Amino acid sequence: MIIGWVEAYYKSSETVKNVDNNEYNFEEFTSFRGKFSPKISLGTTGGFGFSSGFYNRYNLKDSVALKLFYDKSKMAIGFKFLKNTEDGAMKLKPRETGGYVAARSFLSKYGIEPGRYAGRYDPKEIMDDNIGKIYVIELEEKKNSQT
Repeated sequence: MIIGWVEAYYKSSETVKNVDNNEYNFEEFTSFRGKFSPKISLGTTGGFGFSSGFYNRYNLKDSVALKLFYDKSKMAIGFKFLKNTEDGAMKLKPRETGGYVAARSFLSKYGIEPGRYAGRYDPKEIMDDNIGKIYVIELEEKKNSQT
């Protein structure tokens, strides 16, 4: 009985090999340790962190500086990444896991308390008529913040 089952298995597997011609264009996934979640973080000490997923998604690895913008009515911060330094730009500090910029003076000027708004944000990519391409986060007061 077992011999008959084995013979049947091999005969059926031979016919399965040529079921259909391949109409797919597969790409092998090999980035098991890659980071793909695009986040901008505001730290409690007053710096912005940019995840490696953010850098990867928006192809920002060649950026060396950025300019910050603020919309007080919406509590929104805009980030314009630059491939060259310019007047008014802050130097980006590259890290293995993305990038970082200290922004205490920016936060202080606009009365933003980092401890109240610290956290990870999903940025929106926006094309502004005056500024160009920027990435925007809207600050939200954290439930556990202490004022």
